[in-house]
Amino acid sequence: MKVLYDNVSIIADKSTAGRTPTIYVPPFLLKKWQLTDSTRVSLQVGSKQIDVFVRIHQDHLAQLKIPENVLQFLALPNRSFSVQIGFCPINSKLQIGPILALLTHQTPSETNGFGDMEIFFRELYRFCCMNGFLFFIIPLQTLEKPKELTGYLPNDEGWERMSVPIPDVVYNRIHSRKLENTELFIRFRTLLKEASIPFFNGSFLSKWETHELLLTEDSLNPYLPETILLQSEADFVTFLQTHTEVFVKPVFGSQGRNICKLSRVFEGWVLEHSSNIQDTHLIETEERLYQILMKNTKKRSYIVQRGIPLLDIDGHKTDFRVLLNKSKKQEWTITSIVARLGNAGHIVSNLAQGGEMKNAAAFLSSVFERPEAIRIYKSLSSLALNVAKTVESKREDLFGELGIDLALDSDNHPWILEVNSKPSKKFHADSDKIRPSVKRIVEYMNTLYVSKGP
Repeated sequence: MKVLYDNVSIIADKSTAGRTPTIYVPPFLLKKWQLTDSTRVSLQVGSKQIDVFVRIHQDHLAQLKIPENVLQFLALPNRSFSVQIGFCPINSKLQIGPILALLTHQTPSETNGFGDMEIFFRELYRFCCMNGFLFFIIPLQTLEKPKELTGYLPNDEGWERMSVPIPDVVYNRIHSRKLENTELFIRFRTLLKEASIPFFNGSFLSKWETHELLLTEDSLNPYLPETILLQSEADFVTFLQTHTEVFVKPVFGSQGRNICKLSRVFEGWVLEHSSNIQDTHLIETEERLYQILMKNTKKRSYIVQRGIPLLDIDGHKTDFRVLLNKSKKQEWTITSIVARLGNAGHIVSNLAQGGEMKNAAAFLSSVFERPEAIRIYKSLSSLALNVAKTVESKREDLFGELGIDLALDSDNHPWILEVNSKPSKKFHADSDKIRPSVKRIVEYMNTLYVSKGP
């Protein structure tokens, strides 16, 4: 069904308040739509729709003048804003949108906005404005059709809380696994599905479930470190007896927190913790080590993974974060690859634990001869793409972005460490520029909107 798209400015029209709903459009749009003056059309925003008359306004500016009471009915901001509109001649429907939303567990403060995510949220808003897309931040809340939602729109003083339309596409950035398991979240997600509203990156990925999922793809098996669940003492003891170094990680951990490193020494095992490299313990037996770990896991699920002899640069353990985004064609593409160098002597390389980030291509070129650096970069890229495609093909979730952690061992063989559906957005050096991942997220959201059709 052909849709005619244009970018216009929406102007709140006070003079027509209280009359039969009438919107005013410039002459060139009426001509393009092949409509005559005072034609009735359906005006739709999200899930709301209202019949209006279309009249010509005498300015030749690309403005759509809409009565304030109509804006209020459609849950649109009562202020001027730029937006994309699409007119479908077949059914005489005029649609404002897309309405894009980011779902969060946060609420803004007066002094710090959305904290660590403030820059990222404002980048998304700015890029949406540049393309004529309406963008709101929405906290998790009860969603009942046909009511609108409560959301936030930035202004000069911070974030303004207001009623917002039901969005056309929702990007999930809730950073609480506990919240994603609540009845409220499950109900919210279900209602979006029933309304055919795309909802992507809908949940965190379990390290254990993801490991088992990737194991089903034969081509990935050579890149997966041997891993077991921390649940059976016999399995744990057997696992340690066949390895000299292992890592114990929370199934739903992130940012390098709560990770233990176990290293075999003559007297037993040395236990180190990611939060305090000075806090080390010598444990004489595997059985005693198991008891200590189970006591400190506090009933949370953990995995035990064979340690990889990571690439070591002057005492800095190094791995790689590959950020992948869906393209406009809904295909996985690599947005960036960075090398993460951990603090000297630290057991993890995560930036949240004080690690340093470098461009992967430049870093590899500084460490290896050019042909080898190129080969490694290509192998990391190919492996990450294979992982993303495998995860997507074996899950029902919709994904638009993934962060995949890879490592090189002493033989330059790549290994898969982790797949993250909520890659960090905290680290961004230049807040004046819009980072590529922001552009790709918004472009993917628009693709999902367009693919739904009018």
